[in-house]
Amino acid sequence: MGGGNKNILLEWALWYAKRGWPVIALHTPKGISCSCQYGAACRSSGKHPRYHKTFLPHGPRSATTDEAKIRQWWKMWPDANIGIATGKDSFDVLDVDKKGDGADTLADLEQQHGRLPDSIEQITGSGGRQVMFVSCGAIGNEVRFASGLDTRSDGGLVVVPPSLHPSGNRYRWEASSNPADNVQLAKVPEWLIELISATKKLASDNCRGVDVAKILCGIEEGSRDKQLFRYACRLRNQGLQKEEAKAILLDVAAKCKPPFDEKDALRKLAQAWKYDAPGPKPPPERTDYLDYLNEMPDPVSMDRTVTSVTNDASCHKLPQTSGDVSQAVANSANKLESFTTGPSNYLENFKIWLETCDGEFNMQTAAKELGWYQNRSYYANFRKAVQRAKENGLIAKASRARGL
Repeated sequence: MGGGNKNILLEWALWYAKRGWPVIALHTPKGISCSCQYGAACRSSGKHPRYHKTFLPHGPRSATTDEAKIRQWWKMWPDANIGIATGKDSFDVLDVDKKGDGADTLADLEQQHGRLPDSIEQITGSGGRQVMFVSCGAIGNEVRFASGLDTRSDGGLVVVPPSLHPSGNRYRWEASSNPADNVQLAKVPEWLIELISATKKLASDNCRGVDVAKILCGIEEGSRDKQLFRYACRLRNQGLQKEEAKAILLDVAAKCKPPFDEKDALRKLAQAWKYDAPGPKPPPERTDYLDYLNEMPDPVSMDRTVTSVTNDASCHKLPQTSGDVSQAVANSANKLESFTTGPSNYLENFKIWLETCDGEFNMQTAAKELGWYQNRSYYANFRKAVQRAKENGLIAKASRARGL
C-alpha cells in the first residue's frame, strides 16, 4: 500500500478509517525509549496515545475516522504508530501472548472446543498473535482470563500494522488473514464467550469480602487460610505477574498473627493462579480530575457509610511496581512505609491508592475508600494532594500503567 514519498503509516491509517475503524495516533518506540515524556522509563513504549491539547486531547476517546484529523496528526507526528479503538465501532480482539504460555493455552482450548474460525489476524512486533472478531459486547477488556490470553473490546485499543514495536520489528497482518485481501471478521465462538463469563464470575466470587486494610495489618488466626486465598485472587484479578504477587503475598503471610507458613501461602498463590482470574476493566480516561472534584457534592452533606483505610501505623503499603517488588525481595529489612491519615501523608496515601485501586478510576471513589469524603478538613487536604499528584505526573504514570 502506498509508494514513492508517501507516508506509509498515514496511508494505512486512512485505509483503516475508510473501513470505519476509528484510528488514533500513538507514541513511537525510539530504541529502548519512547517518544513520550517518560522516555526510557515508559512501560508502554509505542502503545499509548499521543497528546495535543487542541488536536488530540482525550486519549483513546479521540479516535476518529475523520480524514482531516488523521492527516493533521500524521503531519504533526509522521512516525506515529497507529492504534484502533476496539469494540462496537471496529472489532473485538483475542490477544495470544508469546511471552507467556498463551499459545499452549489456546491450543489446549482448541483441542477441547474446536479451532478458532478463520478471521482477520495480525502478528505483533513481539511475535504474538492477535485475532480480530465481530464485536459482540460480551467479552470486555480482560487481562489473563486464561493463562497468556487477554481480550480487548469497548474502551480498549490495539496497535496495528505497520506500527513499530520496541524490538525493532513491525506489526504485520498474518499472510492468510490480511484485511487488505478482503478477509472478513468472524464471530466470537460461543465457547470463548462462555469461558470468559465463567472466569469473570469466579474472580468476582473469590475477591468478594477482601478487607485490604485488615489484611495488611495482619490476619488473625482462624481466617488466615481463606483471606490469603482471596487476597491472592485479588492480586491476580489486578493483572499482577505471579512473581510480583508472590513477593506481596509472602510479606502479608509473614504479618499474620501468628505468621502463616510460607509453603502454605505459596499453595494459596498456586490455587489462585490455577483459575487465571481476569484483570480489572480499563477505567474511563479523565484528564479533568480537578474539575471533576468541583462537581462532587459537599462531603459533609453526604450521609453514607464509607470504607476507610485504617490509620494503624503497622499497616504497610503494597509495592507499587515490579521494580519495587524486586527491591522488597532483595532487601527484606527495607520496611514499606505505613498508612497514616496525617496531612503530610495525603499525597503518599493517594499515590498508593492510584497504584492499587479497584473499580472506577475517579476521585470520588478515592475519597470514599481513603475515608476522606465526609470530613471537610480531610477533604480539603485531599484536593491539595490531587493537585500535587497531577503536577508531579503521578496521575499520568498510574494511567499509563493501567493501559490508558
